[in-house]
Amino acid sequence: MNGFDSAFGRLLSLMLRQAPVDTQFTVLRACITATRDVGAVLAPSADGLRVDDRLTADPSNTQELNLRLLGHGVSSVSVATGCEPAEIVALAWGLAAEPDPTQLGMSVRLMMLASPTRSVHVEFEAADTVVPGLLPPMSARRSPTPTTVAAVAPNDAELRRAIVSYSATTAVPDRLDVVFTRLQRVNTTVEATPVLDAFISYGEACLEDRRHSDLVTFLRAVVEHQAHETHRERQVLLSSVLRRFNSTLALGRVTGQLLGDQAREALTVLIAFGTTGADSVIESLVAAQQRRHRQAYLAALREMPVATGTLQHMLSDGRWYIIRNAAYLIGELGAVELSDALVALRAHPDARARAAVLTALAKLGMPRGISALQGASRDPSVEVRVQAAQALAHLPAARAVPIVQHALRSESDDTVRAALYVALGRAGTDEAVHLLEEAARPGGKLLGRKPVALRRAAVMGLVASENPLAQVLLAELRRDTDPEIRAAAVTPLAHRASVATPLGVVVLDG
Repeated sequence: MNGFDSAFGRLLSLMLRQAPVDTQFTVLRACITATRDVGAVLAPSADGLRVDDRLTADPSNTQELNLRLLGHGVSSVSVATGCEPAEIVALAWGLAAEPDPTQLGMSVRLMMLASPTRSVHVEFEAADTVVPGLLPPMSARRSPTPTTVAAVAPNDAELRRAIVSYSATTAVPDRLDVVFTRLQRVNTTVEATPVLDAFISYGEACLEDRRHSDLVTFLRAVVEHQAHETHRERQVLLSSVLRRFNSTLALGRVTGQLLGDQAREALTVLIAFGTTGADSVIESLVAAQQRRHRQAYLAALREMPVATGTLQHMLSDGRWYIIRNAAYLIGELGAVELSDALVALRAHPDARARAAVLTALAKLGMPRGISALQGASRDPSVEVRVQAAQALAHLPAARAVPIVQHALRSESDDTVRAALYVALGRAGTDEAVHLLEEAARPGGKLLGRKPVALRRAAVMGLVASENPLAQVLLAELRRDTDPEIRAAAVTPLAHRASVATPLGVVVLDG
C-alpha cells in the first residue's frame, strides 16, 4: 500500500467540508506523489475500503470514502502509475456530490467527463446489487457547487489545470453528447447540478486547451437547446452555462472563428450573447490588421442589431479615437438611426473626430448630414475640410456638385482644392467635367497663370471620372506644354481607384 487511499480520502473529506484551497492543494499533491512509482486499486466493501484486495491500513481516513463509493454504486477504482491530477480531482468532485438514487453513479460519470480518463478507471455495480440506504444522510453538509470549483481555480495554476485540463486527443465530442442526453432527464435543481458541472468543465477545458472550434460547437449547441427548451429547470441550467461563458476571453475566442469555416456557428453564438457579443466583434475589428479580417467582422456586425447600442455609447466617449472608430463603423454599417448623434458631434473640439464624423454622415446620406458637409467648408481645420471634400464622393452627383462649387469659391488652401477636384471627377456629370476642364486649363501666358499643382489636381479629377467627355479632354492635355500635366494625363484607367481615395485605409486604434 502506497498511501494513496489515505490521501485521496482526506482530499474527498476536505472537498465536502469546503476546506481552504491551499489545504486541498497540499493533499492533492500527496495523492500525486503516492502514485509516482506505483498505482492502486480501490474497492469498497461492507467491511471497509480494500486497497489492492486488502483492507486499508488507515480506516479513519477512508471510512467516508468507502461509504461514498458504495453510495454511488462504484465497484472499483483503478489508479495507474503517474496518474493525472485532473482525473483525481474529477473523481473526488463526482464522489462529493450527493448520490442520485434514480441514476446511481451519474455524478461520478459526468465529472469524469472533465478529465482525460487515461490513468483512472472507474467500474460500477449493476443497479440491483447496490445496498440501498448504506450511505448515511448528509443533508447537513453542503455538496460542492460550480461556484466552489471556480473559486479554487485562480489560486494555483497547477490546481486549475487539474480541474479543467483535457487531453487534446480525447474524444470530447462523444462525451459531450452524453451530457446533452443527460440534460433531457433534468427535472430538479439536484439533477441539474452534475450536468452543469460537466458543461462548465467542458467549456473551461476548451478555453484552457485553446480548442476554439470545440468551444463554438459547444456554445452553439447550448444556444440552440435553450431556444427550444420549455422546461423551467433546464432553461435555468442552460442560462447558467451561457452566463459562465459571457466573458471577454470566451467571446474573444468565439469571435476569432468568424474568420474561418465556423463563421455562421460563431455568429449564432455571438448574437445570442447580445450586447457583449457585439462588443467582442467591435473590439476584434478595432484590432484587426488585415482588410479581409475587417470585412469579416463588419459582415458579422451587420447581422447584429444590438451593435448600434455599443456604437452610440462609443460616441459619448470623450476620446477622439473612440469617436473616430465609432463613426467609421456607423458609416460602414449604414446605421442611419445614429445620424443625429453624429450631427451633434460635428463641432467636437478635436479635428480628427470632426473629420471622421463628416465622413460617416456622407456615407449615411441623411439630410442633416449633407447640411453638416456644406458647413464643413468653413471649418478652421484643413484636415477636416480635406476629409469633407473626400466624403462628398459618397453623395449622389446631383447633391455633391453644388456643394463642391460653393466650397471652391471660398477655399484658398491648395490641398483642399485638390481634394474638391477629385470629388468632382468622381461625380462624373457633364457639369463636373466642365468645371474640371476650366481648372485644368493653363490660363493666361503672363497674368492669371494657374499653379501647376492645382492644374494637376484637376487633371487627376478627370482621370477619376468615367465620363467620355473627360477622356477627350485628357487626350488634349497629353499634349500640354508642362511635363507634369502631360504625365498626369496619361495615368492608366486602372489607377482611378487609388487616384480618388475617398477615405483611404482607416486605422482603428488610438
